[in-house]
Amino acid sequence: IPLPPYPNGWFAVTPSDGLAAGEVKTVRALGREMVVYRGLGGEAYAVDPYCAHLGAHLGVGGTVQGEEIRCPFHGWCY
Repeated sequence: IPLPPYPNGWFAVTPSDGLAAGEVKTVRALGREMVVYRGLGGEAYAVDPYCAHLGAHLGVGGTVQGEEIRCPFHGWCY
C-alpha cells in the first residue's frame, strides 16, 4: 500500500496539560517545525511557524489574542 506524502490522521505533538491558555510553544514533530498555542477559550491549535506576510517566526514573540495568534513583527493575526 503506498503511503501518503504526509501523516494522515491525528497525532499528539505536545502534552495538552502542559499548554496553558494564552501560551505559545514551538515544537518539532512529524519531521517539521510548528507552533502550538492555546486560545483564551481553551482550544489548542497547531499552525505553521512562519507568518505568511514576511516570514516572522510566530513562536518567537508571537502572542495569543482571543483564539488567534498575533505575529510579533506587523501584528497580523491568524
